[in-house]
Amino acid sequence: FTTFAFASKKVPMVLSCLGKEELQYHKKKSVGALYYLNQDIISFFGKHSSKIINIELYGKTCPQPAAFNFTRDILISSDKYLNATIYTQESARSSFKNTVKFQLLKLIIKFIIKTQENESIVDCVKEKNLSYKKIFFQLYYLEENINKFDQLIPKSLLRNFFDDLTKLSIARECSLPTHL
Repeated sequence: FTTFAFASKKVPMVLSCLGKEELQYHKKKSVGALYYLNQDIISFFGKHSSKIINIELYGKTCPQPAAFNFTRDILISSDKYLNATIYTQESARSSFKNTVKFQLLKLIIKFIIKTQENESIVDCVKEKNLSYKKIFFQLYYLEENINKFDQLIPKSLLRNFFDDLTKLSIARECSLPTHL
């Protein structure tokens, strides 16, 4: 899936930003965890972009790595980015937001696993990031009851999770890409 699929339509700014990031990976022939996260996020938002508002605000700044940063920001500030006005009932709005957050969280977990699969440190993030342990554990419960997302994985836990990932990345303890 590439941004060329949108040639006949106006491309949402965030997808354009992700497409530029994809092009950078392509030019460098870089196929790693960030590349796959970028692909997953492009695919996900390519399918769901009509239900997301204020996405243009994010796309104008295009912080790199865009896929990681955008996913983090949506998880932590979903009300700012997710449009649930297409649903008339509050339960449907909440379910939509929680489903998007759940899917994005699964993609971030997949990314973390991918960053470590070629190393001998597969459990490094799990051992060093307590928030990761909690989130990973709660994902099983969320599959059964998606509407408890904010109770099981509050914003403070997500912030700690991403802050710890950044610290681990900077310290290079767990082989995460160093520019997260």
